[in-house]
Amino acid sequence: MRQSSDNVLDVHWPLDFGPMRKGLEKSVDFAVDANTLYSIYLLSQNGGELRHEFTPTGIAYDLRIDGKLVAPAPSAETALVKGAASSQHRRGILIRPDTTHAPAGKYTDRLTLVIAGD
Repeated sequence: MRQSSDNVLDVHWPLDFGPMRKGLEKSVDFAVDANTLYSIYLLSQNGGELRHEFTPTGIAYDLRIDGKLVAPAPSAETALVKGAASSQHRRGILIRPDTTHAPAGKYTDRLTLVIAGD
């Protein structure tokens, strides 16, 4: 974890799914410590798809924030949550399709959460 001089906190939560299969789910909990109203936005590098490292193959996934299904758009911020005080949140990712015929290798998507005071 590092905090830069422009007051941006940079934290990474890699999720290793191991061998991916339909229905596999992982989640990450995070907390917001705030003394003002805030909003949480999400940016997905691949628009809600895990992309293969060497091919254009993608594996779709469901993303939930606090149990609510979110559909991230590629390269656009998606509004998620508005809060008024410090709170805990959960980000869950569920592999949707059958991955039996997907090429072996590394699949990634970079999800960025932006927490902004309102």
